[in-house]
Amino acid sequence: MERIEIILNVEGVRLDSAIASTLKERGFSRSRIQKLIDENFVLLNGKKEKGSVKVKMGDRVTIDILENTTLDFVPLEFPLKVLYEDDDLFVVDKPANMVTHPSYGHRNDTLVNVLLSMNLPLSSYQGKERAGIVHRLDKETSGLLIIAKNEPAHLFFSKQFSERTIEKEYLALIWGTLRENEVDVNLPISRDKKNRKKMSISEGGRNARTVFKIVENLKFITLIKALPKTGRTHQIRVHLSYLNHPIVGDFLYGGHPENGIPSQIIKKAVKEANRFFLHSHKITFQNCKGERVEVVSEIPEDFCKFMEIVRNYG
Repeated sequence: MERIEIILNVEGVRLDSAIASTLKERGFSRSRIQKLIDENFVLLNGKKEKGSVKVKMGDRVTIDILENTTLDFVPLEFPLKVLYEDDDLFVVDKPANMVTHPSYGHRNDTLVNVLLSMNLPLSSYQGKERAGIVHRLDKETSGLLIIAKNEPAHLFFSKQFSERTIEKEYLALIWGTLRENEVDVNLPISRDKKNRKKMSISEGGRNARTVFKIVENLKFITLIKALPKTGRTHQIRVHLSYLNHPIVGDFLYGGHPENGIPSQIIKKAVKEANRFFLHSHKITFQNCKGERVEVVSEIPEDFCKFMEIVRNYG
């Protein structure tokens, strides 16, 4: 067991936030801290407290880390595509309906479990439960993810993401068509007050900007490119829902088949897809040697299949 003792230099913030902020450089996420608090491995001034308790300047925190608390993740064999690799990183093509890292209800069926089976070095910057993970994709979203092999690379790419120097391009199928060939949405986003699973447009939210471009118009749907200029949770999904053109199959944000669609075949195809049609298509970044790298994941087969069903309608 490892014991960490820290003296807090903040006042009036939550215990979990204060610890996560203090230990950020050691790779402790807020969710990891909250788990340790819930499992009674954290003491505030010698007492067990909830993560929501407000701290005072000079409070003493003791954290016990069991060496085997994260060693029970089971490697998962899966034919994961690696589209780029060098000494410091590799870029994988995540399939739809795979969770990025272990969480409640998904402990041994995630991308991290697959990474653990690949016999490649992985950064432990955020613990084994997020081994190598620099950024994430929603479960239903497919496509490109950068995986760090070591801690310096992890920090290097985290900085690029925070400074927004990494360029990302997504493909999406949306209901209807955009009013123009290119639409620039610059609206802030925050957690939805009525549904904690959702994000929503909010004046008090964090700034968020996405540029959308039409690739192909089809009957009922449109294939678009989405170019996020910021990296907020559910950003593309929220902005498209705001435009009244939600992603096909994104039921959380209104992506059900529209009532005006007479074809039961199309409605059935949406249901059978068992995903929403959002794909991380291209990512451009600078590697640790200073070289510019562009990685592309082609449009998925299930996108093409659904588009063909629409084309053949009528």
